[in-house]
Amino acid sequence: MTYYKLKSSCGTPVLLGCLLAFLLLSCSRTQEGYTDSLDCPVAGELHFQVLNDSFPLAYPSDIFVIGNTLVVADAECGDNLFYVFDKESGEFIKGGGKKGEGPGEVISPAFNAHPDHRGGISYWDKAKSKVFLYQIDSLLSGATDYVTEIPLPRIGNLVKNDALTLSDGVLYTNLFPLGETEEKIFLAKSGSNASVPCPAVPEIASEEEGWNIMAQAHWEVSPDEKHLVLATSIGGIVQGYALDGSNDPQEIFSRHYFKPIYDLAQGAVPAWVIWTDDTRLGFWDISLSNRYAYLLFDGKVAKDNQEGIVNEVRIMDMEGHWAGKWILDKSVHCIAVDEEGKKLYAVGQEAEGEPQLLVASWKNSL
Repeated sequence: MTYYKLKSSCGTPVLLGCLLAFLLLSCSRTQEGYTDSLDCPVAGELHFQVLNDSFPLAYPSDIFVIGNTLVVADAECGDNLFYVFDKESGEFIKGGGKKGEGPGEVISPAFNAHPDHRGGISYWDKAKSKVFLYQIDSLLSGATDYVTEIPLPRIGNLVKNDALTLSDGVLYTNLFPLGETEEKIFLAKSGSNASVPCPAVPEIASEEEGWNIMAQAHWEVSPDEKHLVLATSIGGIVQGYALDGSNDPQEIFSRHYFKPIYDLAQGAVPAWVIWTDDTRLGFWDISLSNRYAYLLFDGKVAKDNQEGIVNEVRIMDMEGHWAGKWILDKSVHCIAVDEEGKKLYAVGQEAEGEPQLLVASWKNSL
C-alpha cells in the first residue's frame, strides 16, 4: 500500500492551486455517495468468554458455525486448512483439508473459505481452478470422501478469485485488472455468466491500489441463498445483491462510508491514499443470517502497519440500513453469528498472546 506526500518544492501559488483542486475533487466525490452515515444506535456491549486459548492457531482468517461445531479456517497452521471445535465447550475435535498437489489437496489456499449452508465449508484453489467442498459431518465420522472437487473455467489475468457454493451450483467472482475489459465483477452461476458493475471507487493512480481495495473484499451468501453481501476492508464499501434463484444477481444497495483522501503530487490522476488514520479501512469480516449482515468494523487503524483496534460489529439489514451495533470488550480478527442461539463467536488475540477462541451472548432482540 502506498502513502504519497506532497513535494516540498511546491511554491505558494502552486500549493493554493493544489488545495483548490483537492476541495473540488472532494466535493465531487461527496456527491458520489462517499459520505454515507455510519451513525447507528448501540444495540449492546458484548463481553467475551474464552472457549479455547490452548490450541496453537497461527493466522486464523475466518470462523463459521456449522451445526454443533465451530470451524476455524487457518491455512497457515500445520498441514490442514481448517480446524473443528465443539461449539459449547470449545474443545478441539479434528483438523480437515490438506495442502498439496494430490487428489483432494489444495495447492494455493487463499484466505477465502466460505460456509456451505448444507453443513460444510468451501475453499477456492486458483492453481487448480477448483472449489473444494468439505462436509464437516463426514469428516468427523471418519469418512475419507468428505471433500468434493468442483472444477471451474480457467480465466487468466485475474486479480480477484472467489467462489461460493450454492445448492444449485457455484457462484464465482472474477475481478479483471484495471484497464482491462470494463472493470467488472463477473458472477457466474450454473453456467450463466452475468456481470455487475465493480463497486465504485475514487479515481486511483495505479493498478496496485485498485487491487488492494478489491483483494480485501469479503463475499458471503445468506443461509436461504436469497442474498449476497460484499464488504471491503479498504474504503468501507458495502453492497447487497438479490439472488432469489436467478442466474443474474440484482444490486439492492451500495454504500460507501469513507471520504477518499487525495494527493495530487503524482500528476494529473489523483491518488487515493489508502493507509492513513484519515482514510481508515472498513470491514474486516462478515457473517450473514437471513435477516442481517454482521460486519466487523475497523475504524481506528494505526499507521505503519500496526494492528488496529477492531471491537465493533455493525448490524445491517438486507436493504442496506443500519439496525444497530455491538461494542466488544476484546479486539477480534473474525466473527460468526449464531442468531438463533444469540451468540457471537470470534477469534481474538491479547497483546503479545496467542489467538483465542471466544464467545459472547446477547439477550435483547435487534
